[in-house]
Amino acid sequence: MTRQVEVTRDLTVLYVTTQYYLPLLLRSLRTLPGECRKLVAWYSSASAPNGIVDAAPNVGVVPVVPKVENFHKSYALNRLIERVETPWVMVSDADMLYPQVFGSSLQLDSEKSIYRFFVARFTPEYTETIMAEKSNWEATIPMYSGRWVVPGRLGKLKSLLFGRRALRPQNFYEIYASQNPSIYSTSLLKRVKGYDESLYGYGGEDADLTSRCAQAGSIEHRIPLIVGHLYHPSVTDFASYRVGSVSLRRQRAEFWNRVRRKVVKAITKKAA
Repeated sequence: MTRQVEVTRDLTVLYVTTQYYLPLLLRSLRTLPGECRKLVAWYSSASAPNGIVDAAPNVGVVPVVPKVENFHKSYALNRLIERVETPWVMVSDADMLYPQVFGSSLQLDSEKSIYRFFVARFTPEYTETIMAEKSNWEATIPMYSGRWVVPGRLGKLKSLLFGRRALRPQNFYEIYASQNPSIYSTSLLKRVKGYDESLYGYGGEDADLTSRCAQAGSIEHRIPLIVGHLYHPSVTDFASYRVGSVSLRRQRAEFWNRVRRKVVKAITKKAA
């Protein structure tokens, strides 16, 4: 049953940041609706800067003191989930920008499902322009009121024949289906007991959570909305603990997600 989820009332957006990502986080916070609740885990032994709270309304900062040498994103996210009071949660990376239409209500089908977006990955040059507040970034990516255009089979063919530039306008590399941002019901996250804190770094914790949610009966959906991804130099602190098993579990989760989608589609078509 489809339901209206009011972004400003029913959703809390979660971030984890360090000093490295702070400038991107501040830019991301300013693109969310002012009434929307936002929780930021400040992963550092130093005090959180006042600029986080001042960047946008309704921002709460949760200090998370590192207990291990490596970045421990799963641990920080679980500290935020413990404080969530809304029925829905969106886990966002600090380098994401949200279009104005995100401020309206979302159509979500089930509390057992996971909802993800399409992402436009900006070039380094255009990211600098956005950070300097010299561009209306929303006007540079394909936004449509009805159908949303993303590279399909024709786009993949062009990419194979002419390289990635065939899909790339001036300001962004590509539009792709991303793991984050992701929207979960708070009840689903608590049912699967949040993120696996035996995973350190970042990257593997999302795949692991997707796998366990799939085992609990969740189905992954794509919201027809394109968000922006600010460029930043890569860091090497990816999740390194149990990477092989996480990769296998993610493949299994994606397989069962495809099976469930086909079954639901067949049942819906038969009922109609």
